[in-house]
Amino acid sequence: MGTEKQAERVLKAFNVLPTSPPAYDDPTNQDRGEVHVAFHLGPGICGHKGIVHGGLTATMIDEVSGAAAFSCVGPCFTANLNIDYIKPLLIPAWVLVRAHVERHEGRKVYVHSFVENGEGEIYAKAVALFIKPKMSVQEHIQQK
Repeated sequence: MGTEKQAERVLKAFNVLPTSPPAYDDPTNQDRGEVHVAFHLGPGICGHKGIVHGGLTATMIDEVSGAAAFSCVGPCFTANLNIDYIKPLLIPAWVLVRAHVERHEGRKVYVHSFVENGEGEIYAKAVALFIKPKMSVQEHIQQK
């Protein structure tokens, strides 16, 4: 499959997600350090027939984990994301992505997350490290 076809397929996949990742407008309205987001997964997001693409699973984990880290330190970046894929995630499915801050040390935020179904069956688990930048992106750009 050519690069253009792959890009088109990825864009279409995100257009079929009826649920979007968490918004970062006001993290003070969330419980600090814990975020839960439900996603409905359907056709168009599979790597192998009937199985959700691992990259989409990683994206959901990264977004929800980032929201949990954001609720503690504000804007931050993923420094490391280590995912264990436990079992194939078959479509169609509703999944819950849960993330909670394990610890916070200065600019570093360590987050644990899980992708599970409504019965607590785990499909993937992850540990992530997020870093709060020393300066804002705007300040960094202005220095150049």
